[in-house]
Amino acid sequence: MQIVLARTAWRQVLMVLVSGLAFNVSAAEFKELRNEEFRFSVNVPSDMVSCESASGGHRHGFGILLDPPGGGCDSKEPQSYIGFFGDYNVLESRSPKEAMRLLCVAKSTKSRSLHRLSLAFSGHKSAACEKDAGGGWVNVFVTAQADRWPDDPNRQPGMPYINYTAELHTTQARFAADLKTFKGMLARVSLFQVSQ
Repeated sequence: MQIVLARTAWRQVLMVLVSGLAFNVSAAEFKELRNEEFRFSVNVPSDMVSCESASGGHRHGFGILLDPPGGGCDSKEPQSYIGFFGDYNVLESRSPKEAMRLLCVAKSTKSRSLHRLSLAFSGHKSAACEKDAGGGWVNVFVTAQADRWPDDPNRQPGMPYINYTAELHTTQARFAADLKTFKGMLARVSLFQVSQ
C-alpha cells in the first residue's frame, strides 16, 4: 500500500515539475534579430548568444550558438549553430530548389533532400537539404527567395532578387534535439518583401 502511495505522490511531483517546465518554456522571453539590408528578422530566445555574419561590406545575417563555448562568437572551436542569412541572387537561381543545389551539391559528400521534414520559411516557397559535413558534423539548409531585381537590362525579367538561407550546423549526436530547435526558430522568421 505504501509503494502505491509513494508512486502516486511521485507522479504528482513529476507532473508539477513537468508543468513548471512547460510554463517556463512557453513564457521564454525573445529578442528580435533584424537585418535591414536583406529585409528579414527572426525572434530567438533572449538568453541565446548571436553572432553577426558579414563579408564584402554586407551584413548577411547572424548565427545563433546552440552550446556556446567560453569564447562565444570569437571562439575558434567548432560549435553547433543555427544561421539565418540573406544574399543578392547574383548567380541568378530561378527557384529556391536551384539555390539549394548550390549549397548541397558536392561530389565528395553525401547530401539528400528533406521533403519529409516540411522545413520552410513560413509563407514562402522553400527547398531543404541535408549535407554530411564530415567529422561527425551535418548541415541542414533551407532556402527561399523574395522580390525581383530592379529594372536592369542585364537581368532576365522576373528573376528573384534575394536568396534566403537558414542553416543548422550540428553533430549527429545532437541532430534530433537541434533540428527541433531549428524548426521552432524557422517558424519565427519574417521576410519583408518590397514587391511581389
